[in-house]
Amino acid sequence: MVNLREYFKSDRSLGGHWVDVSTNYYTGYALVFPKESKERGIDGGQIVKLWVRKRGTVTMVINYDRGWKMAPQDKYSKKFLDTIVKKYN
Repeated sequence: MVNLREYFKSDRSLGGHWVDVSTNYYTGYALVFPKESKERGIDGGQIVKLWVRKRGTVTMVINYDRGWKMAPQDKYSKKFLDTIVKKYN
């Protein structure tokens, strides 16, 4: 199971909050809105921005900004994305 450490930064101009989705292997942030965004969110959900990279590197493994810029390519990053979506979407 992925252990998600989270903290919230208020972003009043956007209406959402940033969530730290880092683990021992990945580091990243997600912008989560209180209501679903069918046009912009992942699978029509609440996550409208997400970036994840391998910890200790600059290698991006997931990048979503109101649309896929880089979808997860391997089974580990896909599982990580599934965990984030299940928790926040």
